[in-house]
Amino acid sequence: MDKISYFQVLYYLRFGRILAGFSFCLALGFLCVSLFSSPKMEQLSQDQCHINREIDRSVAKIESFNLGPLAISRNETDIPIPDIINHLKLLALNDRPDADRDSMQYVIGIQNTDQSRTIKPHERVYLGFSELDRGKLYFEDIPSPIWIRLDQEDQGVILEVGLDVIDEMGDRLVESRRYYPMGVAISKESVCDLTTQLCAKYLMRSTLLNPDQLYEKYGDDAHRDKQGKYRLQIDPQNEQDVIFISFKEPLFFREGRLSFEKGSGPVVQLMQVEGREARFQVWSENGLEKTRVSLNLEQPSVIDFNFEDVIKRIRKRTGTSISCLLGNKNTLLKKGDWVLHTKLGWKIIKTPNDFNDYLTGKLIGELFVFDALEKREGQSVVIGNLFDKTRSISQQVALNFSEKKKRGILGDTKKEFPDEMINDMSFDDSDMEFDYFDFDF
Repeated sequence: MDKISYFQVLYYLRFGRILAGFSFCLALGFLCVSLFSSPKMEQLSQDQCHINREIDRSVAKIESFNLGPLAISRNETDIPIPDIINHLKLLALNDRPDADRDSMQYVIGIQNTDQSRTIKPHERVYLGFSELDRGKLYFEDIPSPIWIRLDQEDQGVILEVGLDVIDEMGDRLVESRRYYPMGVAISKESVCDLTTQLCAKYLMRSTLLNPDQLYEKYGDDAHRDKQGKYRLQIDPQNEQDVIFISFKEPLFFREGRLSFEKGSGPVVQLMQVEGREARFQVWSENGLEKTRVSLNLEQPSVIDFNFEDVIKRIRKRTGTSISCLLGNKNTLLKKGDWVLHTKLGWKIIKTPNDFNDYLTGKLIGELFVFDALEKREGQSVVIGNLFDKTRSISQQVALNFSEKKKRGILGDTKKEFPDEMINDMSFDDSDMEFDYFDFDF
């Protein structure tokens, strides 16, 4: 019994040595395999690296994207995609009215940081992250697995987020895309561009007037470009310097002046008129900076007189002319005459220079335009339009003919000249401009 036990012990000891030797060899084999097949020991050739850069393939482990803002959103899709939309902000975009795809630019930033990049549509921006336990984003200067790009669609700016992960052999493991609408963050009202600041100050010195009612009433096809448009009087001291503008019609700031001539430099648009306030938008040359300028809409001047007290003793001379007392002067008016109220009184605009001076603002005052002689309810009336000093408002005027007084009443000192005498009266052209000049308005 003791002898058998001794041999059994020797047998088990010998088997144990064999098993231990086998385990040691197996462990040594695994160690060699792991050392010689490690990715750290494998190096790609320069040509292989160059090819990978050309196709934007970057080596990364998918586990790297399970931290912080780059955590994979499993709720939205089964395809791994970085959830970073809430960590990016669109700071600015070139939305100038004359912007095209070649000049379009965006400024994209990372929330709670000062980092930003200016990019063009469809241009890739690569992202990286530091401090893995916090997952902070930053803009990467070299290709990385995660990237973004922006583009303009009908519904606005669209953010595309891409994730491309490949293995060491260049095989693509993950290729995911996700699209998000991007709203522009509230931009500062102040601008840094000096030329844009100069343009805004230039605009703030201007005056905005309502559409010119003279062109509305009497303008023809040659003046259609002035009808229905606001008047921007650039220099209040020079009333000739007026630009007729409509909503969202671009004005370009060049060489210290605004004009419709397209070119480089800031651009201005009239965006809104509400009540007495007009709002303009001013863009910088690259369109990434903009500011608003508000102007008071100039109110029409008040016509503080009764025009029936201006023209009195109206008598019909022909089918197109009348005699009257205009102010304190006997006057003949013809259909189409323009009668201007000046500091020296009422005068008929007669010469081409006077017409030009009035239209360009050198001559200012209320204006009456004699349109026609009509019969209303059996009575002859003078029809015309009366304009305020700024020509922002007009009102139609209907003046009744004066009733003829009976003559021959004893003691009546307010005798009136008979029509025959008025017809034979001679008027001094130096004082009273009767000749109607057919001005090509």
